[in-house]
Amino acid sequence: MIDNETANVESPHMRHAGKGLLSLALMDARNHTLRWFGVFEDAQRAGGQAVAASPDFDPPLWTLGHVGWFQERWIARNVERARGPACDPTRPRLASVEANADAWFDTAHIGSGERWRLSLPTPQVVRQTLAETLDTTLELLESADETDEALYFYRLALFHEDMHCEAFACAAQTLGIGAHLLPPPPGGAPRAPLVLPATRHMLGSPAGGFVFDNEKWAHEEAVPEFEIDARPVNWGQYTEFVEDGGYDDSRWW
Repeated sequence: MIDNETANVESPHMRHAGKGLLSLALMDARNHTLRWFGVFEDAQRAGGQAVAASPDFDPPLWTLGHVGWFQERWIARNVERARGPACDPTRPRLASVEANADAWFDTAHIGSGERWRLSLPTPQVVRQTLAETLDTTLELLESADETDEALYFYRLALFHEDMHCEAFACAAQTLGIGAHLLPPPPGGAPRAPLVLPATRHMLGSPAGGFVFDNEKWAHEEAVPEFEIDARPVNWGQYTEFVEDGGYDDSRWW
């Protein structure tokens, strides 16, 4: 376990965060979520109309509500939350503070296209629900045991919300808004590609702390020698790839 005296919410060791650090991180994640949602509200006010439906991302208001729904479903409404990944996911949940929460925000029953057609509550109502459920989450966290099992769903809710913040950033970039919330692109002169020798690489995550399902479990893989760009591909290089017929060459797919 790590706590707020030995790390911060940006630490790569958040998978092992204790209760104190988790509490700070959950509040920080919520602030980021609300800040990104505000970008879409500002764009709507400036343009005089709602964000148009798109197959590339979910409705911003739906995403905001889903983040709160997910946290409440797996923590406050989950009577087996202390068992962590060993809990029975099919066991009936306690009632939500919002009677229609499951009908609006449960991804198991609401496809991506349908999310644009839902009659959702106002942003003010969704914000209030998120505030109430976060307060409950933090109260339950305070009384939770300091074990990986007991903290599993608090960590899961944190990383789930972080991933939706990334989705907000992608949607905003698609719409050409919110650039002030994005870090500046890295600068520097072009560099030659890097040639890395053959090696054995430890892939996946070891037991302990929070581990995503697709990272189970740590194991070695043989990696042959390969070449990789020293910097992320820029738009100029990408355009060159397209114009050179890269998309028509099955070797790259």
